[in-house]
Amino acid sequence: FGAVETVDNFFSAINGGDFKEASRLTTDSYWNKLNSMGVVDSLKRERRNFSKGGVYVLFYVDDYVEKDKEGWVSGDVFWKPLSNEQREIHITAHVLRDGGNWKINNIVGQWDRK
Repeated sequence: FGAVETVDNFFSAINGGDFKEASRLTTDSYWNKLNSMGVVDSLKRERRNFSKGGVYVLFYVDDYVEKDKEGWVSGDVFWKPLSNEQREIHITAHVLRDGGNWKINNIVGQWDRK
């Protein structure tokens, strides 16, 4: 996959509740960081409690760069679209090439907020 597909697949995995796949699309250090911050448990809990069913999260890319070993993908993440709880967050996902695959190493604008 390219960098864009990796980031899109990451949010699709979260939407589908496939956290094993989501972890595969990140570097080990970033997944461990998300776990230690409580983000993964929070996502699992929130997704389970999203009673409207259907789509939980969507990602729309607006720009990206791929270099030899690193790149970034920016876009808008829509959480709980078409519900009263909808929120939109602009993110930039930093990606690294791991062998032949891209992996997310950091997402700025989402879980880095204080």
